[in-house]
Amino acid sequence: MIQSKSISRSGTTPYHVLINQVADVLQITLSGHWFYNDPKAFWTMVVRESQSRDLQHALIRLQLCEPLSIKEACELSGSANAALSNHDIRVAVVDSNLNSFPDKSFWDVAGSGCFKSELFMQLNDAEQWLRPALKSSNI
Repeated sequence: MIQSKSISRSGTTPYHVLINQVADVLQITLSGHWFYNDPKAFWTMVVRESQSRDLQHALIRLQLCEPLSIKEACELSGSANAALSNHDIRVAVVDSNLNSFPDKSFWDVAGSGCFKSELFMQLNDAEQWLRPALKSSNI
């Protein structure tokens, strides 16, 4: 089953968000500019989309045209685990262009040992990380 929706905006900070459901995985691709003033809003959207489709696994692909600032990277990663902590959703985040985050360690440090989300530089690694969880839940 594939369900999609697309959100785009042009202007000084153009972006495109593509939301797909492929099998039992929510897939969100954000390309262009980072546009969330409050990263909690991004994770709220991820949780809402996951819950509305009754999904427990999400794959987020960031294809940003400019790197996140250190502050943005820390806020995004810290708010991910805060938002996911009360929900049974496992999220793999892929930095598709390898320059959105200053360093992978930002995600690990801000995550404070919560293993509900992980940052990857390669899509294959993210899919493999999600795969054991998918198999254990008979998906």
